[in-house]
Amino acid sequence: MKRHLKEVMRRSVIVAPHRPSLIPASKATLSLAVPLILVASAGRLDWAMYAAFGAFCAVFGRFDAYAPRFWQQLSAGIVQLLAMLLGTYFSLIDAPFLVRALVLAVIGFGANYVSHAARWMPPGPIFAVFAGGACLSLPATADNFTGVLLAGGGTMVFSMLLMLGLSLRKANLRHTLGSGFTWVPSARAMPESLQSSPAWSATATGTGPASARSLRSPASMPMRAWPAGCSAALAPALAWRWPP
Repeated sequence: MKRHLKEVMRRSVIVAPHRPSLIPASKATLSLAVPLILVASAGRLDWAMYAAFGAFCAVFGRFDAYAPRFWQQLSAGIVQLLAMLLGTYFSLIDAPFLVRALVLAVIGFGANYVSHAARWMPPGPIFAVFAGGACLSLPATADNFTGVLLAGGGTMVFSMLLMLGLSLRKANLRHTLGSGFTWVPSARAMPESLQSSPAWSATATGTGPASARSLRSPASMPMRAWPAGCSAALAPALAWRWPP
């Protein structure tokens, strides 16, 4: 029994080689902190969620060279922005619960496929599903689209410019922009994306009448906003600890 427990512990706990995680975590924190300060200064803290989701692109490709990192972050940022726009639109038209679940499944499928093709690191659609699910579950007006484009899109652009500015120390800007682009969908990209999209939708929205009522109930707004808060809090931590 003791031998078995030792074997389980040996296989369960693995200490990876040291990686320089402090600098990537600092970059991700800066990419989020500056837009949040601007949003707070403008008195639009209701846009902080969009800024947090836009800053998620900063955690991609942190151990790669600047050229592939740029294309990873650009594709991830565009996917984040599209997920927020889709979620905001279907919230604005007050789409039925099943339609919202289907939209979230489409977001999960698309983000997972792009993740395979663009070789995201960290891989997977979790950030896009967080963004789309939060926007789908919160009441929206036309003003929310302005928040998505200004706060979300602006944060994404700021993160990209920050990365390009830092790349000038070690690489030529033309080389950074002109190389490193990867779009090679693997053979399992399509089937895995099709299989995982319903699971992401069910995980993020729940299933059944109780979940449908909760998405429509104004009293549940604090609970429906938890993905945004958790995501904003986890952004620097994910850049710090996520294994390459």
